[in-house]
Amino acid sequence: MRANELIQEIELIGDVEFPKSAAELRLQLAVPHSKLGDFIVYFHSDDDIRLLFLVDSKKQLAAIAFFISKMNDRVWQAKNTATYEPHRGKKLAAQLYKIVKTDFHKSIQSDLEQTSAGAKLWTSDLPDIGLAPKIYDHTTDRIIDPKTQKVNAYPGYESPEIKRYSWIIERNDYYPEQNLIKNQLLLPITGRWSNR
Repeated sequence: MRANELIQEIELIGDVEFPKSAAELRLQLAVPHSKLGDFIVYFHSDDDIRLLFLVDSKKQLAAIAFFISKMNDRVWQAKNTATYEPHRGKKLAAQLYKIVKTDFHKSIQSDLEQTSAGAKLWTSDLPDIGLAPKIYDHTTDRIIDPKTQKVNAYPGYESPEIKRYSWIIERNDYYPEQNLIKNQLLLPITGRWSNR
């Protein structure tokens, strides 16, 4: 897709997972960043790519979160997350997002294609660990709190609301000066994962 072909809806796609073998190859380039309980957090940056990994005490890859840096590195657009066995169900992807907020001080914007697990991350797992995702309305430039206003961010192709919303973690208690509305949100482009 060309950069000028901007699409703004969130498309629910099948349960595609970033392959563990590909994630392990990228992990080899990463350096230790911090600890998270029994896990070691690894980080890798290359041009506009930002990768976070969780490695367990047995030195096995537990989770990965991949972002694209936007707006001079102030916003990281989430491209893919995966949690690998035996660590599924521990909200590790959400913990990686929290590290992006607390350690790296970045705003996060959702990708425009999400699996059902990705939708669950934004609508359930992130709020469960204390982050407060909001919905960005590209039509009106408003930030909508889904707790106070019901909005269907996944309207489907038949809806007139298509090409309208994305999720953001734009403000939080730690960094209230971050406000994407002061600097018009850079509309993202989308792309499906491949095993390249």
